[in-house]
Amino acid sequence: VFLMGCEFFFFDSVAEETRRAFASSSLKKLLEELPDFEGVVLIDPLQTDFYADDFGHHVSQRPLGVLQPRNTADIQKLARYCFDRQIKLTMRGTGGAAYGQTQVDQGFVIDSSTLKSARWASGSLVELDPGLIWKEVLDFTIQQQRTPPVMPDTIVTSVGGKASVGGIGETSYCWGSIADQIAELEMVLADGQITRCSRTSQSDLFLSALGGMGQVGLITKVVMDTRTVPQQV
Repeated sequence: VFLMGCEFFFFDSVAEETRRAFASSSLKKLLEELPDFEGVVLIDPLQTDFYADDFGHHVSQRPLGVLQPRNTADIQKLARYCFDRQIKLTMRGTGGAAYGQTQVDQGFVIDSSTLKSARWASGSLVELDPGLIWKEVLDFTIQQQRTPPVMPDTIVTSVGGKASVGGIGETSYCWGSIADQIAELEMVLADGQITRCSRTSQSDLFLSALGGMGQVGLITKVVMDTRTVPQQV
């Protein structure tokens, strides 16, 4: 079954009794109240099972549904929806967590892998979507002969994920963590409010979110410093 607008479509192989059970369930009512998204909502267990696992394979929690957002507005809509109904909500990048940190039982998961834009903000600063993996970040910045000062050892993890855990790499002995290179964050808070924070604006929120394991808010933009690529390494 998948959701398109407010209509539910079942695969032909689904038995009629399954259709009737779904029609009378509280899940149907819950999903009918979902706002309109530009992205896609997945509710088929065959699809949501993928989000009930992570790199550690120690924890398995199946969500009610998964949002693959097209933009920050989609994330804001789902945050407000879940806040009003006291439904659990989390965000997942590449599933690199080891103990179910990006899983949620009977709640919603936001799959940030559909958010992959990058742009130069000003000077040496680059603004990144949370779903970009670090190889994609380097592919973008290297065009201007620049690189993030700290790259994680595993470059297939996500920008949002590393901002949420701190992140270290081979140059951390010199430059510190990945979080130390971040100048500004855009976040969607639990009630759906969109805010931007930095070391000089809402610094408590900013410093709590960096390495905050996703418990402070949903990171939707990361503004990070870069350095000129060295001639030799």
